[in-house]
Amino acid sequence: MRRNEELFDRLSQVAQFAVAVVLGLAAFVAFINLISGPTQSITAETDAAGKSDEILASGQSYPNPALPTPLPAIATSLPAAITPLAALPGGGLVGAEWLIIASGDTNRNGRPDVVAYKPASVIPGTSFSQGQYVGYIGSAAEVVFVEADGSGRAQVQVFASRAGMDLYGGRQVSFNNAAALMFSVTTGTPVTISVVPIDGAGNPFAQTAAARWDSAAGIWRATDIAGK
Repeated sequence: MRRNEELFDRLSQVAQFAVAVVLGLAAFVAFINLISGPTQSITAETDAAGKSDEILASGQSYPNPALPTPLPAIATSLPAAITPLAALPGGGLVGAEWLIIASGDTNRNGRPDVVAYKPASVIPGTSFSQGQYVGYIGSAAEVVFVEADGSGRAQVQVFASRAGMDLYGGRQVSFNNAAALMFSVTTGTPVTISVVPIDGAGNPFAQTAAARWDSAAGIWRATDIAGK
């Protein structure tokens, strides 16, 4: 009888120990869940069997990766308005490299025109302080009179360079490769473009050549004007 009591006591102790172990494990699991957050189930294929497997993952939250910033939209349309040639300096008859002296209808024949020049680096000499050269401009590498034809296309009618003066594309006066030019534009009657070739010191070395507008004939004519 005594042996039975001893056996019962040992079984009770074992049972109490087992209960204590189970309670301890349960407390440990609860502690782990508390510090790691709730468990989430994620379905994915983790093997080559072609079946979905369930994966337990910690419930910790992580910020979503930032999405790439979209590229700016590319313009697919042209500007609403384009400046017409008529609104450009000189009516668009000459390029931006030209300096415009007169524009509009200089020779009064009813067509748009422009008088312009390309600057040169020669400094005008003391001769241009004399009375006959009052109003001369320069120095210039080229001087041009351009007029729009009936269809609006630019026509070069008077052109002067270091080599000489041309009217309508034909050489009228040669300058023997002057260093630069000085010129004047008279808008009275007759309209006159006068050009004098200068040397490296900026002084005239030949007679002044001129193109005069013949209003009756409607053309430019070449003439010589006494220089120095």
